[in-house]
Amino acid sequence: ARRAAGGCLSGAGRAAAAAALGATLGAVRDGAVRVLYERVNFEDDRGGLPSLIGVALGSVKALEKEETWSNARAVLFVGDATLPPIVKDGVSRKTPPFDVPFLRLEARLHKIARSDLHDALPAALAFIEKHAPLVPFVTASSKPPTDRSALKEDAFDDEKKKYVLVACNDGADHCAGVAVARAVAADLFLNKKEDESGETRTEPAPLVTKDCVRRRLAAVSARHPEASPTRGTLKQVFNYLLDASKGRRADGG
Repeated sequence: ARRAAGGCLSGAGRAAAAAALGATLGAVRDGAVRVLYERVNFEDDRGGLPSLIGVALGSVKALEKEETWSNARAVLFVGDATLPPIVKDGVSRKTPPFDVPFLRLEARLHKIARSDLHDALPAALAFIEKHAPLVPFVTASSKPPTDRSALKEDAFDDEKKKYVLVACNDGADHCAGVAVARAVAADLFLNKKEDESGETRTEPAPLVTKDCVRRRLAAVSARHPEASPTRGTLKQVFNYLLDASKGRRADGG
């Protein structure tokens, strides 16, 4: 878009940018899926979060599309919206493409239930951990391994299976909170380092801070502009991670 003096967008430029963003947001509400980080060429993204490689976010509308399931390694739904009939029937009968691993975790809005998401996070993180394409919980400064022998055995079993989908009612609130929780957990709870003898040891987990959550929310939002978790959602994410950093495991174990 054209910029005015000083680097600011002109009035027409702002309108065009707003229209483009509106189209993007509308696409996700209407069922589009956005993969936060692709495995291919991830090493070129210096600010990328390895723990979110192959993690996609979307709304309940995305579940109506068979293409969503055909491209998914697994599907997690965190919300209280009614599942589309085609999904309920396909999942119960395990009819392709609805035969991929699926988990529904009931999580109502914070103003209705103040702990639903907090209580769902252990199972949510464990599910993503189990089905993510790459070995997760590497440190933020690490890059994903390029040697296939270092990857999960099933990392390249089916190149069509692009992502683990984390969906919620609107594709903006709870799914973003889960992504932030995973990213913070990856930074804090399994920070492995080698000592002088070459042995790997795990550093004690520091207490999580609100700044940790804010920074990871900014990173998720940069990849998923729809991300707009409520204060209540972020409070539940923070409280869960704070509890975990005080001694409870962040992966639900």
